[in-house]
Amino acid sequence: MVPAGWWIGFVDAGDGTLLWRFNAGHHVEATGQVTADIEPMTQGDPLIQSPMPHLLMVATGGGLAGQLTVPTDGKGNYVLTTPDPTGRQLRIPLAGAYGTIVDAAAEFATPESLVALPGTSPLEFPLNLGSPQYPQSALDAYHFGALAHDYIKGVDPSLHAVDFSVPIIVDYPLPGANLCNAFWDGKQLVFFTAGDACANSARVATVVMHEYGHLVTDHQYRPFFPSGAMHEGFSDYQAATMTDQPIIGPGWRPGSIPDYIRRIDVDRAFPGDASGESHNDGLIIASTLWDLRELLGAALVDSLWHYARYGYADNFDDYFVDFLLTDDDNGNIYDGTPHFTPIVNRFRAHGIGDYGIHVSHHP
Repeated sequence: MVPAGWWIGFVDAGDGTLLWRFNAGHHVEATGQVTADIEPMTQGDPLIQSPMPHLLMVATGGGLAGQLTVPTDGKGNYVLTTPDPTGRQLRIPLAGAYGTIVDAAAEFATPESLVALPGTSPLEFPLNLGSPQYPQSALDAYHFGALAHDYIKGVDPSLHAVDFSVPIIVDYPLPGANLCNAFWDGKQLVFFTAGDACANSARVATVVMHEYGHLVTDHQYRPFFPSGAMHEGFSDYQAATMTDQPIIGPGWRPGSIPDYIRRIDVDRAFPGDASGESHNDGLIIASTLWDLRELLGAALVDSLWHYARYGYADNFDDYFVDFLLTDDDNGNIYDGTPHFTPIVNRFRAHGIGDYGIHVSHHP
């Protein structure tokens, strides 16, 4: 983005080529980091000051002719350049390049605040967002959603289908006291407020990451669909690997034992542990992936898990073949793959794969 200014250029009179330009105006900068106090794992955790990445703030004043969009980077840092240091204001909606908070408890408005910057230059001006302008559920959900976006882009930089500002509804009213939930509906992420038996779903990191995982799987597969169990298992794995621990929804049921929703480090196998319910059956593929992660490491398994989905399998057995194809390095899985033995052994242990064909492989 070219900053506002008094730009002088020198142009070739013959062909119109721009030879040189410079800004003859005098500009001042304000810089800083935007942070918020975030519950790192679940509702009630001690708050940790954390970056707020990819926000799209709006600056006015300071000699600007109109409004200027001021983004934060992946670490929450911003730079505001204006002709004049006086009268500058920053409007900070909880909205950014990859997520926009919509507060159902505030007539579905996006929380925001207006900050006046001191009229000095240069200016280092950190900003920490908090109440009452921003509910804790809104801050947590925005932060976790941004982390989930950046995580999957770290695995697959070419996955541009997730590069949009998804509406993130927080504090959605429960349909009943104990009907706790969160979901992705194909267009937006929805997180319910707290109930008698559950935490506010936007304030549980793995719940937000799980739901964002549905967004990723949905957009990666379109126009195709995996099975419901694969959808749930993939989302559980994404939340677990992002937090480097196997429990989904710790603190979801405050005061209960256990207080979590699921865990993926307990081995599940087909067909004995299958019930036809997608969340339960998803644990079969999720626990398979977690076993492989513990054996081969997060970096490798995260990559294999994700890129194998480009085979668009709609069942566990076909996904197993796609997993091997993704691991393959010579276009022929029948002579083995770099990690053939551990992959086959772990999928087989979970009852996944058709082993009617014998593959001869010498590692």
